[in-house]
Amino acid sequence: AGAFPGITANAASLYLDRTRVVGNAGGGIVLAAGADGHLRNCFVGGDVNDVAALEATGASVDILFSTLGGGFGTAAALRCNAGATVHVRNSLLLARTGDPELDCTTDSLENSLTEAELDDMNINWFVPGGYAAGNFLLSGMAPAAILTAAQWQLGDPPTDIEGDLRPTDNGTPDVAGADVP
Repeated sequence: AGAFPGITANAASLYLDRTRVVGNAGGGIVLAAGADGHLRNCFVGGDVNDVAALEATGASVDILFSTLGGGFGTAAALRCNAGATVHVRNSLLLARTGDPELDCTTDSLENSLTEAELDDMNINWFVPGGYAAGNFLLSGMAPAAILTAAQWQLGDPPTDIEGDLRPTDNGTPDVAGADVP
């Protein structure tokens, strides 16, 4: 029996808003063969080893206000190949592995944070038992940098994954990732 990702899109369009694709043994999302993905306010991945939370192969993906997390081994928050077009804004990319959480040359990575910028990830940054279960709600122990790394822009979502309000003034600092604690 093989391990399958939560969602696989081949030559298709995928739109996810305020969605959790977590805890799948084969990873979170795989976009391939010209697929076009759009994630907004999503939790993707989980404490799963040796897979990517999101993998783009010959596909395009726009990631906005999302939290992508991976486990140990060869896990990554985001993995892509040279044929992928990847834009990430206002997001949080983490993995528990010693390997890079970002195994991808993105076309843009704006107002987002990676584990490399935050030092080693600590599961205590998330609510108790959260990270292990793919629940990326932030705790009071999350680094302060996460709380102001993003920048809200006109057209961005007015709420987070749980419906908590985000600032709605253009250019206002905001929380990176899908959760406003």
